[in-house]
Amino acid sequence: MTRTSSGKSVGGGEPATVLTASERAAAAELGRRLATELRSLLAHVPAEHQGASAMGRFLRIDRNTCQRVIASTAGDDHDEAVLVRLPGIEGLGQFLDAVETRLKNGAVGEQVAAVRAAVRALERLIDRLGGSQRRLRQRLEADLERSADPAAAPSDSPAKRQALFRAAAEVVGRWSEAVVSVVMIRPVPGQPDLTEAVRTRAYVGHTWRPGAVPLEIGESSVPQLAVRRDEAAHQTLEHRPARGHTPDLLLNEFCTKPWPRMTSRALGDRTVHVVDADEPPQEGVCDIVLSVRRSTPDRHPALAKPPVGEVSLLVTFPARRLVLDVFLHKDLADRCTPSCELHLYSPAGGPGGLARWSTRLPGGASMEPLGAGLRRAASTAYARHEELTAHVFERVGWNPAEFVGYRCDTAYPVWRAGYFMLFDFGTAPANGDA
Repeated sequence: MTRTSSGKSVGGGEPATVLTASERAAAAELGRRLATELRSLLAHVPAEHQGASAMGRFLRIDRNTCQRVIASTAGDDHDEAVLVRLPGIEGLGQFLDAVETRLKNGAVGEQVAAVRAAVRALERLIDRLGGSQRRLRQRLEADLERSADPAAAPSDSPAKRQALFRAAAEVVGRWSEAVVSVVMIRPVPGQPDLTEAVRTRAYVGHTWRPGAVPLEIGESSVPQLAVRRDEAAHQTLEHRPARGHTPDLLLNEFCTKPWPRMTSRALGDRTVHVVDADEPPQEGVCDIVLSVRRSTPDRHPALAKPPVGEVSLLVTFPARRLVLDVFLHKDLADRCTPSCELHLYSPAGGPGGLARWSTRLPGGASMEPLGAGLRRAASTAYARHEELTAHVFERVGWNPAEFVGYRCDTAYPVWRAGYFMLFDFGTAPANGDA
């Protein structure tokens, strides 16, 4: 094989040219689509058959095909590289036929149809970019070996995000210097298959003008265990139902006076908090800080299909800064791989981020580990960030030394987008020999 400045040649043939920016973007989007749809499909395969060898025997197809499918869904670098790791079109078809034959139920059939649609999109991409699967692979491999960094996504541009912030603030009529979310999750003591969570939200330096959109804060995420109709899905830190007049949702020590009036309404597993404050302050801005916990525990994300837990923060109201902190109990953190994604808001997104390949925005979200405890909990976005986090841990009686923190911090977060932290509890071995 001879390398050239533009790519590779095989046996002295014409060298493969690297992808253009638009071609690369199309390949990356399709890679994300295939990886997420296949991951959702693999979740239907029984746990004892998740390794490549066991899966091959169960589906009665070649082990290598299963290995390549598994490898294409691993990690969080779901982009054009996925198309290199996948088996060929024929192999994918055999895999899907085998899954449909061995696992006959409506959910599997629906997911197989979703993967088949993605495979048809891959066939069209092959025709457009390579003419053959081998040629497309050569172009992808040449593209992946480029030394130069790819062009930044629009959401990676602070100037574009700042322009969106300014326009959104004008349209909505209210904005914050920072929106801060601190989420703490631990296994329920004595019930390791369940988890419980506490979420704290701060609108720091919040201001608005007359006629602004009302400040309404929604609490809803991954499905909970059943909540009776006569129960509220969320509670205050003191275990009082978050329903009706709920002044104790506020952490008054961190709010500016006069304190706003809080009204909560329960809608199934979703709770909406309406914040009624005085007229816009004549001087300065206000801080609004509230904290809420679940009424019922969640199932452990390792038991989900796929085994991915998520924590998200939707940018409903524009802000100059976003900080999303997630503190996982070490028993959870030791079992999962974290990642961060940015998604265009969609009310029909589905759990785990895995049904949202079509809403994911390239770039725009990154995560940094904070380590154990609160030694790195401080933030320049909010002077009382570490103090607030320590206060909530103390209020609920949890030991912060037993938790591991992760942070997403961005200037001028994309308005009406969701910043997601995903925690992958998948246990299929990488070599597929289990």
